[in-house]
Amino acid sequence: MKSGVLLINKPAGFTSSKIVQSVRKICDLKKIGHAGTLDPLATGVLVLVIGEATKFSQFALDADKSYRTVVQLGIETDTLDADGVITNLSKVPSLSKEMIESVLHTLRGKIYQSPPAFSALKKNGERFYKLARNGVMAKPKARQVHVHDIKLTFLDILNSRLHLNIKCSKGTYIRSLAESIGRVIGSGAHVLSLERTQSGPFKLADCLSFFELKILSDKNFAGLSKIVLPCEVLVKDLAQVALDNSESCRLLTGQIVYREAIKMCHNVALFDKDGKFIGVGERFLDGSIKPRRMMTL
Repeated sequence: MKSGVLLINKPAGFTSSKIVQSVRKICDLKKIGHAGTLDPLATGVLVLVIGEATKFSQFALDADKSYRTVVQLGIETDTLDADGVITNLSKVPSLSKEMIESVLHTLRGKIYQSPPAFSALKKNGERFYKLARNGVMAKPKARQVHVHDIKLTFLDILNSRLHLNIKCSKGTYIRSLAESIGRVIGSGAHVLSLERTQSGPFKLADCLSFFELKILSDKNFAGLSKIVLPCEVLVKDLAQVALDNSESCRLLTGQIVYREAIKMCHNVALFDKDGKFIGVGERFLDGSIKPRRMMTL
């Protein structure tokens, strides 16, 4: 199969790594990874990078994400989601849309957030979730994230549940947002369900289900290859630079090319004279372009 991007609607109950391993086997791939982890409980957009596309996965990792989630009030768990063990039960106060909106308002914009103890982040080379499973409930340090928007779409007063739509920066933990909501309300909370609806430019409607992937791979890999997106979709938000033959050759061999001076350094997507994507370069104030990540042609 050619290099590129494959969009999967991840089913619940699987880790992102397990999905990668399964697709590797189903599609007989040597080099494959993902661009943004989803919790086992979560469903939705999982961006898989194949072959040469793995070189550009960081650009998808850095992109904003959108989610649909249901937050259960009154129940706390050790993992902050429905997969965890219940650690506390609390009475939920009277709820109103006005009250919930005032709580959500405090979580919009740039905020400092402590990731969950059960997370894939590392401490001294050890995953936090592994430490937690061994009884060491250490939380990672708080860090700044950006919650662009958080909307209440439905208030289920009977079951004490909040249905929310969230758009946020990379590194934002929806489980930690739920924890913050529960803390402010005074009832505790956890994530009951979570669905990633968008990752950068990639939308849920564009994703294949696992069932569809299996059908396509069983029929023929040629059909599956047609739905693999080209590597350059990962860098579509970067400025583009068209190169002549000489410039393309220089960059592909690790050399620098020069253009007019600019006011701000930035990454650029590089294309040869035929419009073929050849990689990503970094453009400096003096106009020089240095290769950063290049395709193997």
